[in-house]
Amino acid sequence: MARRKEKKDSESVSKKTDSQKPNTQKSAEKNSSRQDQGSWSRFLGFFIPGVGFGGAFLLISALIMAALYWFNHSYFPSDNPQSWQVEYNLPQGAWTGEDVLEFVKKNNPELFEKTFDDKALLEDVSNSFNLSPIVKQVKSAQRRYPNSVVLDIEYFEPVAMVYIDSETMGKGYIPVDKDGNQLPTSYFNKSDLDSYLSITGIKSLPMNPVRHPWNDLKVETACQIANELTPYKEEFGIVGIYVHESSEIDERYSYNPVCFDIWLKNHTFIRWSRSIFKSTGVQTLDQELSTEDKIAILRQRLKEKGEIKSDSPDAMFRFTPESETQSENAGDE
Repeated sequence: MARRKEKKDSESVSKKTDSQKPNTQKSAEKNSSRQDQGSWSRFLGFFIPGVGFGGAFLLISALIMAALYWFNHSYFPSDNPQSWQVEYNLPQGAWTGEDVLEFVKKNNPELFEKTFDDKALLEDVSNSFNLSPIVKQVKSAQRRYPNSVVLDIEYFEPVAMVYIDSETMGKGYIPVDKDGNQLPTSYFNKSDLDSYLSITGIKSLPMNPVRHPWNDLKVETACQIANELTPYKEEFGIVGIYVHESSEIDERYSYNPVCFDIWLKNHTFIRWSRSIFKSTGVQTLDQELSTEDKIAILRQRLKEKGEIKSDSPDAMFRFTPESETQSENAGDE
């Protein structure tokens, strides 16, 4: 009872004290409160003209809620089927055909109806891109949040154009890579011919579909030579590679050697290599110089003469027949 009485007495004293405050002090406290509210209104009004304190507070609250909503939907997977995109490296060279992504969209439109968190999405994207005629393989596929599938793609890189002339396929050029794989002709224009070496003299026609080897060892050998010579195309004015069978039979093997001659813009022909083509594979006839040595000879001739000329295709490089090499080795022993 005594404590309740003391509490009531303290409350009555507090009320009495408030009632005894001068009117000037009360008005000062009210003015201070109004000034604080007015300061906030002026501060918010500076950024949001014409909006009062209450309206500005509601507007700022709405903006904060919108930011939180955007953050939540941007950094976490969404069920929206259109919420993801594909990022990939582009092919090098003068490809002029249909973009690989456009190919995928046209051939597999259902792919882009999948959700970003679909368990099979990465595999499906990889398989779809692997069907492109210029894609060699999709090396990796990864999700990158919030909404990207990132691909690392290895493309077929063209190194030459093989000239064909037949009744069934007509006349024209077929692009090939360094391994002799065929590439789609629709991805090239006539203006692209100047960007690559030409391979002529091939009698066979491609038996396999696009993205597969020509199935002719002569074509594959010529493509390997083209790949070696492409970095020096402009330096020496190399136009192409002429593949032809020699009229003379090599007595060591009873075969006609196949010659691979390179020709230059000044109409000079240079014998690059000779080989025997058997059913078991390719055999080089002579102990030839390395590619580095041949390039060094061409540079020296260009430096001395100002151009590369030879009296005959065999005159530029010195080939040592195997028979002479074997007799020399026997003499040394």
